[in-house]
Order: sequence, then structure tokens, then C-alpha cells
Amino acid sequence: MVLALQLASLLLAADPQLKISVVKVTAKESKPAVTRTLKEQLEPMKGCYDLALKDNPALEGDVKAAFDVIAGTESVGEVSALPGGVEDPTLGSCVRARLTSTTWPKTKKGNHVEVVLHFATAK
Repeated sequence: MVLALQLASLLLAADPQLKISVVKVTAKESKPAVTRTLKEQLEPMKGCYDLALKDNPALEGDVKAAFDVIAGTESVGEVSALPGGVEDPTLGSCVRARLTSTTWPKTKKGNHVEVVLHFATAK
């Protein structure tokens, strides 16, 4: 998958352990709503990281994901990992489950979203 990085990258930093960058949103009018939705998921995503740290205390890095919000719905079809991210099965499956179970902003034509979740231990 080619990353057409549209770095109008919006950084949400509510916790030193997690920063979320919204890299791409095809339905541009929904970007503020997508950003709000991701912001609401900071604590659950941090929970994913805390869970993964139990098996791998040195775990840090980026989880890069892409997903499509299905047209006319608030649901995600499939969440895909993008190249260049951390490959941790516990973290990956938890993040995938969170993104899939989240209620997303509805658009008539659907929405392709790419995000980078940067996880780091608090220093």
C-alpha cells in the first residue's frame, strides 16, 4: 500500500506514553470528527500498550494502521497494519480490536483513514 502522506498531521498528546497522528483521511470534511473519535480512544489504546508491556517491557515504537469506514455506516471493515511499524502480536491485535469496535463518523462515500500510534514508556 502506498502511503500518500498528507502531513497535515494532527498530533494528539494527552499522555506521554501515547501520541496519535492522523496521517490521511479521504473524506476531508470528517477529519475533525475522526480526530475527536481517536482522542476518545487514547485511554483504551494506552490499555493495549500496558497489556503488551507485560510480555515485552522494552516495547516502544509506532503502530501504523489503515482502515476504511464503510459508506453510510459508522463501522470499520478491516484494519490493516502498514509497513514500518512495531510487530507485536498483543499490541497489534488489541489496537485492531479497538479500532474495529469504535463508532466512527458516518460519511456518504465512506472514508479511508491512516493513523500512526506512537507508544513509548514514560520517562
